[in-house]
Amino acid sequence: MRYRRVLGAAALRLVVLALAFVFAARCAATAGWITRALASRLELLAGCASVLVLVPRALRRRGAHAIVTVAVAAALVSCVLFVSPIATLLVLAVLHNLTPWPLVAATTEPARWRQVAWGGAIVFVAVPLLIATGLPFALLQGLAAPEASVLPTGPLFEQFSAFWGPPPLEHPALAMHVFCACAYLQCAHYLFVLCVLPSHAPAAQRVDGRVVATLVGVGLVVALAYAVDFVGARAWYGTLAGVHAWAEFPALLLALDAFWPQSARSISHTP
Repeated sequence: MRYRRVLGAAALRLVVLALAFVFAARCAATAGWITRALASRLELLAGCASVLVLVPRALRRRGAHAIVTVAVAAALVSCVLFVSPIATLLVLAVLHNLTPWPLVAATTEPARWRQVAWGGAIVFVAVPLLIATGLPFALLQGLAAPEASVLPTGPLFEQFSAFWGPPPLEHPALAMHVFCACAYLQCAHYLFVLCVLPSHAPAAQRVDGRVVATLVGVGLVVALAYAVDFVGARAWYGTLAGVHAWAEFPALLLALDAFWPQSARSISHTP
């Protein structure tokens, strides 16, 4: 979904400005200029703004589109007012990994929506829940080596805070299984974003091969950075990943056009 194809210039500028503010807040926290708590609150406010920008457009379309958009915006505003910003961002970081599922459906013919729905349910819901139970780990216990790593990551226990999960000190085994489920979900997310979504896009929207080659080159540089300084590289990667995650929430709401196009047609014919 490309913002400029469906958003007006003013709304597009506001979304870009909000995402730029997310980037600035994360950069400031990573550089140590502001506290992580303040950065989280600023990021949540900016991310909420990027969704609120879409509310007027959704209200003009009416129907289910408006209901879903307003509900998402209201939920984010409630989190800003009543919930810990850091906890909210950790939960959203997990939930945003589900976005390729409806995005793929939005670029698929309606006749195949049921197939995509069931496939997405298996990949993005059933498999992570199965991993979180610990059953796969128990079955493969003789082969599993949780602390093994090709990068200087440090103890696995120190990585649990990257995702939302139960307190590792109180429930160490469950925390590890939930961490594994979240890590799987993130891998599935990137696989769909990089491989599945481009193959479903109209030919005019597909990414040029040179762009893909450039991204692969950048990825190799990032991998080298992780090998040299894992902690520092992860912190700066998180800065870019935060912008990527927040960009997908407006994209997902815009993708609702594919599911409820009749509201747009009815409005366009309203005198």
